[in-house]
Amino acid sequence: MAPELLQRRAMLRSSLFSPLLLVLLCCGGEAVRQLPDAAATTDGGGTVDGGGAADAGGAADGSVRPSIEGCFDGLAPRQAGRFVEVLGLRQTPAGARLILAREPGDRPGAVGETWAFDLVRFALEDAAGNTHCVTNPSALEYSFGHHNWDERARVVIEGRAYVVTLRYFLNGQAMWVDELSVLDAVSGAVLSGPVPLVKEACRSIPTNPNACFAR
Repeated sequence: MAPELLQRRAMLRSSLFSPLLLVLLCCGGEAVRQLPDAAATTDGGGTVDGGGAADAGGAADGSVRPSIEGCFDGLAPRQAGRFVEVLGLRQTPAGARLILAREPGDRPGAVGETWAFDLVRFALEDAAGNTHCVTNPSALEYSFGHHNWDERARVVIEGRAYVVTLRYFLNGQAMWVDELSVLDAVSGAVLSGPVPLVKEACRSIPTNPNACFAR
């Protein structure tokens, strides 16, 4: 065989097994999304580096908006041997994004296979792209139900109470119904909602098989 043909065949064989092609072959050609860990997170509008500083995803005026995932940089359980569950939700068809971080606590009332969750952190990105990160315990409320199938989180931001309900139904078809309502934090008057939410992702810090159960 002519040297030129041998060289071309060798080049073709090398290109067939490039790293990109191997990834596509092993995954059936589908893109696999993995939620990044707390040290290096990303969102649709930009990235957050390992130090937690946003480096892209600016607003219309050229300013840089922080990623709501960056709110969870450095997050760790308050007690050794426990985990923090980080649950991301999105309003449909388009609207707010929010992330809740909840950790098993020691409050009474947890019976059987139920976690006495405490809300330890909350992040919100509204439809306009404004972001909020809430870490103050006095602004974070959480109530749990049996098997954690009837949960309610309440977070106060700038005079508004954002109420997230997470309910699991077994009526014919097992399904989660997650909703967001916005109330006046003082009067309790409903300003919007409830609107449906869909799950974007769920992970735990550190990885724990009991977290994100049935999510």
